[in-house]
Amino acid sequence: MIAIDAVPAAKKQKTGVEWYAYRLLKKMNELEPDLEVVLYSHRPLDFELKGRWINKVLKWDLPGWSKIRWSWELFNDRPDVIFVPGDELPLVLPGKVVTTIHDLGFKHHPEYYTSEQVRRLDRAHRRAVNSADKIIAITDVTRRDVVAEFGADDTKIETIHFGYDKAMFKVRGEGDGEVARVRAKYELKKPYMFYVGRIEKKKGIAPFLKAWIAWKDQGDHDVDLVLGGTPGIVGYEKIREIVESREDIHEIGHVEYQDLGPLRSGALVEVFPTRFEGFGMPTLEAMASGVPFVCSDLAVLREVGGDAPMYVPLDAQGAWMRALDEVMNVEVRDAMRERGLVRAQDFDWETTARKTLDVLCSFL
Repeated sequence: MIAIDAVPAAKKQKTGVEWYAYRLLKKMNELEPDLEVVLYSHRPLDFELKGRWINKVLKWDLPGWSKIRWSWELFNDRPDVIFVPGDELPLVLPGKVVTTIHDLGFKHHPEYYTSEQVRRLDRAHRRAVNSADKIIAITDVTRRDVVAEFGADDTKIETIHFGYDKAMFKVRGEGDGEVARVRAKYELKKPYMFYVGRIEKKKGIAPFLKAWIAWKDQGDHDVDLVLGGTPGIVGYEKIREIVESREDIHEIGHVEYQDLGPLRSGALVEVFPTRFEGFGMPTLEAMASGVPFVCSDLAVLREVGGDAPMYVPLDAQGAWMRALDEVMNVEVRDAMRERGLVRAQDFDWETTARKTLDVLCSFL
């Protein structure tokens, strides 16, 4: 029997890790419904499981669901394999252990985390590396980091990239009704550039806003900026002050999933000035949507984006202004769009799920 931590997939409000778990588990169930798999979660999953897969809901109103409640269940159930798609293993590990490590941002940029977060993440990742029989890294960048930071054996790490939701992130025509709907919903009357992600220091938003404002005020650019996402822990107040001083910057808060694809498709360009990423899902989703993508020049974004995005050095206001000028050219955007659509074909959830299943089943 395979036991899986499905708490991330069961959460109502999802970001990177949660969407990874949600899409991965759904697709794995579709591919291998006859496997004996138990998905343990704190609340019911919102999708129906096929075949021999079951969702075991473990109610627990106190902290420590994984360490206490799930551990007790694992002790009784004695699974052959335990799969944790997040970053914290249960205390009890009666079977072979497979875990996914997404990134080591807390090592590279501890200033973006609280001291307690850094300590917790370091403990959790160190234990995961030492306890796991197999580690899934979501990029080669993360794979190298895990070896360098924790001395992990590279032979027990496998890189498995994400896929993307092909029904949501696709090319939409100019007259698409969903694009018109979200424009009306968020009161977006002008052409706009789009950012989606947490609104925080780690995402490089404050220096990008300074570059965008300087670019906008120096030229005749009839374009607004839309920021979608929830506030982060570090740096939000400074960003909020800048946003409140402008009528051409719209902070729209958490974007409901059904709005995300149409908002992307309606944008002239998507920008992503992030300082660190584990994978950079916006890169893949923008490419699949046929939206030109301008982002920070990070190794992980190059691993995902290839030659499709326009890359800008970190903290380079002049370079961002030049990039924004360049991407306003229709021919440049068309070329970026075509390269992105080709690159996106290299990623899909079926491949991700099949490779993950192969890892899990190798221990049965």
